[in-house]
Amino acid sequence: CLPAGKNRPLDAEELDFLDNLAEAEAVRLRAQQAEEAAELAEFRQGRAQQQAEGEQLAGPPGVTAAAGPEADPVLPQPHQEHSAAAATK
Repeated sequence: CLPAGKNRPLDAEELDFLDNLAEAEAVRLRAQQAEEAAELAEFRQGRAQQQAEGEQLAGPPGVTAAAGPEADPVLPQPHQEHSAAAATK
């Protein structure tokens, strides 16, 4: 007989527990992936709708809106303190 806790094979109850645990984790993961896929599809649909609306309001092709960093929401605006400090160096 093997000593308890020393690389012994799992009994049927332990196997069932681990199987149930793995199945519950798989169900949770599938639900999370489905939720993320639905949110991504909703985002893409909204983005496409915004682009379609933007094209309707844009005017003639080749004409762009205001240029410069203030027109680009992705670029962070420099703080005046940092700009002034950089200018004096």
